[in-house]
Amino acid sequence: MARIQWNAGGHVRKARFPGQRGPSGLVLGTLLAVLGGALITLGTFFPWVQLSGHVPVVNLKILDLIDTSNAYLFMYLIPVSGILIACFSVVSIFGGTRGWGPGWLWPTLTTISTIIATIVVIVSVVWIDQDYISLENEKYGSAAFIAAFGCVLAVAGSVIMMLGHRAHWESRQIVRSTRVRSAQPAKTRIKELPPDEPRFQERCPKCNSPVEADWRTCPICGEKL
Repeated sequence: MARIQWNAGGHVRKARFPGQRGPSGLVLGTLLAVLGGALITLGTFFPWVQLSGHVPVVNLKILDLIDTSNAYLFMYLIPVSGILIACFSVVSIFGGTRGWGPGWLWPTLTTISTIIATIVVIVSVVWIDQDYISLENEKYGSAAFIAAFGCVLAVAGSVIMMLGHRAHWESRQIVRSTRVRSAQPAKTRIKELPPDEPRFQERCPKCNSPVEADWRTCPICGEKL
């Protein structure tokens, strides 16, 4: 439930929403998404397959896998999506406050990039398993584990960003609505106050001068009251 506080002028000073993720949720989600995107991108520079049957051990990176088969060209999406995740998540924090498009745009793009990266990493792992691991009893390289862990962080970060953005947007809408309505009750109460009833003023029957009810004679003309 929201708790709204007003200052002496009747304006909203502070709004708190217990149980909701505000800007802190956006920051936490951004940190996780940036870290996940960085790890996914780092998978480009580490081996995906270790051919332990060769002496010395042969390490196959993304470019090496593409050289062996053009079917691995889709793995180029791994570093691209990792970079996009990091960029979109950072822009979601700074761009939202500077008016770089609607606030929901950048968390949504971060989530879409995360989904693409996760799908590509899963397909890559399955494909490598069919071509190398299951047939030749080889091993996965460190890049597979780094990219997989990066996908986990990116998914968690994108989810927190979406929830944090929604809660932050709802809190801002409530604060804006209370600012509009905060002055209305005071005006209504003022309008509903009955006007002061005019007080009957007694006057002298002779000179029409104002007199009090307990006076016996008029102080102006001396008429008996």
